[in-house]
Amino acid sequence: MEDRTRFCLGLLLTAIAGWVDAIGFISLGGFYLSFMSGNTTQLGIGLTHFDMGLVRLPALLLACFVVGAFAGTLIYARSARWHLPAILLFEALLLAGALMLWFVKSPVLGAAEPLAIAMGAQNAALRSDRGHRIGGTFVTGTVFGIGEKLALWCLGREDGRPALRHALGWSALAFGAAMGAAAYAAAGLPALIAPAGCLLILAAVTAFVSLRAPGRGPALEERRHKSG
Repeated sequence: MEDRTRFCLGLLLTAIAGWVDAIGFISLGGFYLSFMSGNTTQLGIGLTHFDMGLVRLPALLLACFVVGAFAGTLIYARSARWHLPAILLFEALLLAGALMLWFVKSPVLGAAEPLAIAMGAQNAALRSDRGHRIGGTFVTGTVFGIGEKLALWCLGREDGRPALRHALGWSALAFGAAMGAAAYAAAGLPALIAPAGCLLILAAVTAFVSLRAPGRGPALEERRHKSG
């Protein structure tokens, strides 16, 4: 997949992450589905107050996010050239599962758990063999990158394109969060239908692209990077 196509897909996935995280933040009363730094802070506050009510939810979300990252990385490593559609399909099914659990009002497992797993898995979706992640669910590094790349541009060491790419990544998350909040205000948790459907479409499109490019996989890309 060309770098420009990967970047555009990454922006779309980042917007989807913002959409889902905004719905989670509103519905969970200030907890996050993808921003684990915020949940860790909430966990620490709960521990200092010896309040298990404040500890339980962020701890659960952190654990689910780790499970999602673990599962997404396994899918990436074991699916060869099919890793991208496989992870996107996995994420879409998790969003659909969250909607189903909300609909049946399961007392044991709520909608937050599969959503946090989905956000953890998404970070493996566009991970390159060089370790870079495009379309991640967190943008603290992206915001830092804006300032860093602007400084290097002012020093004449880089052009302005890297800073622009970071700014677009941040904008995608902010735009997705705004759209998700508006959709949740209008429809409630069924607002997840839109990102779930988008992920299914992306899974189908990327599967078609993978089918048209036989023999291309992470191992081959890694060898190409080393030889280049």
